[in-house]
Amino acid sequence: MKKIILFGLLIASVATLNSCGGSESVKEATTVKLTGHVQAVTMGQAPLVVAVGEYTDNYMSEDIAILVGTGKKIIRVEVYVKNNGKIDFNVSPASFTLDNGKETVEVNSLISLKLDDYTIYDGDIGSTYTKGFLFYEVNADAKVEDYKLNIRNTMNGDTHLASISLKQNDGATEVAENTELSLTEKTIEIEDIVFNGKGTLTINKVIENYVVKGEDEDMEAPYAQNVRVEYTVSVEAGSIYCSTSNFKLKTGLLKNSIFAGTDELESGALKAGEERTGYAVFSVPVGDTDYTFVYSDDSTIKLK
Repeated sequence: MKKIILFGLLIASVATLNSCGGSESVKEATTVKLTGHVQAVTMGQAPLVVAVGEYTDNYMSEDIAILVGTGKKIIRVEVYVKNNGKIDFNVSPASFTLDNGKETVEVNSLISLKLDDYTIYDGDIGSTYTKGFLFYEVNADAKVEDYKLNIRNTMNGDTHLASISLKQNDGATEVAENTELSLTEKTIEIEDIVFNGKGTLTINKVIENYVVKGEDEDMEAPYAQNVRVEYTVSVEAGSIYCSTSNFKLKTGLLKNSIFAGTDELESGALKAGEERTGYAVFSVPVGDTDYTFVYSDDSTIKLK
């Protein structure tokens, strides 16, 4: 089965004309680069990251001028999609609409077709990403920052997956590469009710904006950053089964966990007196201010 993400990979110049294609009453296009506008989306088994990199208000080009209605304008939205898992999944098509609470706007397929054949992303996204542009026709007086980009699973009853606001997050700033975070709490008690195990989980180190030169540098979005969490599991009684699925990062903006890198903690049961150290790398929005490390969905450590 092919794996597809439905949106146009559209690249066009940002020339601005009026709706009749002339040069009078020219309105300038305004491009706003957004920071931290990213959400976790699960499509079937695939853990995806969807982000908005920028938008252009009043986008126009000679190719589409005749297609824009009177009293209307075009909003161009750059969208980025990445599979955050290690395994190739069959990914359902996704639809992207704009909504400002008063109206829902579908992608303008006519304009998309005119610019770039309305390309549908189709290929292996096991460890890669894709990005492109979506075009929407709205009223000329509409404010872009009032809209949200809604993502829906078109193969599952048009299920709503996430919303990303187009309003700029003025407080979002990126920390320097490989910044070690000062921890407020380090150790919590954990248990494994299946194996009657009791022990502790200790966070050894947290590195914000984790970057390894030469390793998939072109795979990372500028809208999210990696956070590396190093930890140790120690068993005091019984056994505790270590699994990568037990370790998550819940953040204030994403509201759920996204696993984004290599986890060196070997799976398997630890017996009393044994311990195992490993790390996980997570993808979080740039400017996020709340890291909470979650073990087995119930034990948490506030990291920031």
